[in-house]
Amino acid sequence: MGKIQKYIALARALEMYGLLRADLMQAIERGIIRAVDGPGGLAVSQADVEGVVGDWKQFPQPEEFEYLRGREIWISEAARKYGVSQPTISKWVGRGYIRRLGREMNRVLLDEADVAYRVAVYRAQDGRPGRRIFDAAGNPYIPKDPRTLAARAA
Repeated sequence: MGKIQKYIALARALEMYGLLRADLMQAIERGIIRAVDGPGGLAVSQADVEGVVGDWKQFPQPEEFEYLRGREIWISEAARKYGVSQPTISKWVGRGYIRRLGREMNRVLLDEADVAYRVAVYRAQDGRPGRRIFDAAGNPYIPKDPRTLAARAA
């Protein structure tokens, strides 16, 4: 007989693990976290949530770069400073992962906090061509199979 899964209310999981509702819902929709809808509302597998939280915590957190929030940096300067190609940074801007703060003549001004965070995640994911680094929301991509993530870290 298999092990019985313990399910906890969605609100309790958000509170216990300090997760954002959107992140948890996305993990449920992708099938990474099992969920059931009962009389008290949505409940999630505590073991699944703990596994995902462990995966997420291995990545840099956006809060680590808040001291750079609002500091303007243009694409070529960001590429030089952070050692990532201009086309890669431009692609992240185009996908909305990095905020544009405006323009200065022919330069696109970016929010350096977003640049620094995305580069840190890129490096933590061992960014190489063809490897998925971010999900649609610009958060670190967590594969459905946790062994994939462990193999990247090795």
